[in-house]
Amino acid sequence: MTDICQSACKIAIREEIDRGMEGERIKEDNLDGDDTREVDDDNVDDSMPEIFSRHFESAVRNAIKSVSNRYLAKYASFAQTLQ
Repeated sequence: MTDICQSACKIAIREEIDRGMEGERIKEDNLDGDDTREVDDDNVDDSMPEIFSRHFESAVRNAIKSVSNRYLAKYASFAQTLQ
């Protein structure tokens, strides 16, 4: 479970980095090569990335199964004996 949480966090951070890089590219394109204009860094969104359910869903899809089918069958059998 910890691996899934860490993976979801990394996915959210990567998205935020990609979004920031895209914003920088757009900002540079808007300057049109005019180096005399200054960019107002006070309006830059410097928030923490949020982790959404889509990040967890992606992490779960990409997770490596850590329990073999043999052990899953043993656990299922054990659960049946407890009932």
